[in-house]
Amino acid sequence: MITTTQRLSTPLIGTYTIDLVKSTVIYMTRPGGLNKAAGTFTLLAGTIEVTASSIVAVRITLDANNFSSHNKTRDMSTSARFLDAAGYPQITYKATIAAPVAANTTVDGILTVREIAVPVPLTIQSAEVIDGDLHLSAFARVDRSAFGVKRWKAVVARALPVTIHVVAHRFEKAQSGAAAGGLSEKRFTINESGREKAFVKSRLL
Repeated sequence: MITTTQRLSTPLIGTYTIDLVKSTVIYMTRPGGLNKAAGTFTLLAGTIEVTASSIVAVRITLDANNFSSHNKTRDMSTSARFLDAAGYPQITYKATIAAPVAANTTVDGILTVREIAVPVPLTIQSAEVIDGDLHLSAFARVDRSAFGVKRWKAVVARALPVTIHVVAHRFEKAQSGAAAGGLSEKRFTINESGREKAFVKSRLL
């Protein structure tokens, strides 16, 4: 069987749901020197709204409890002295200003950590549509001290480079397939580690 991959420079208008498995949020705890290290946050939810070749809204929710750098000392940053993940279990990023879907575009958004909201620009490094899915890579620099996280300067840098790799599925694509009579959909939720996640299961009729 021959598989053809369709690549487009401009995404179709619609709402794209971020794939929680294929997407990643990576930050550098020590950007330079011999002690540089990377860590990740788990995505809980995310959507990207596109209209007239522009991103008009971005919403991303991260799990503050699910933070990993493969180092027990650094991972203590989820404790009450740092992120206080027990008291503030979610980290959110929201942007509602239109920006072209293209490389070197800056999206102005608000990052909220521990209920402290700070403007953080997000620069799109690459943007591509592959088989109807939106593939984005973006970069931001987060000053952790702006959120009251000031301890352990020797372990974690003040300014954290954050890279986001996103694969997002256009919701209308699934709807149109079902409406055409080629697919039936079953919507359900499963509970994973105390979190409910929504899934859509499609099958050929």
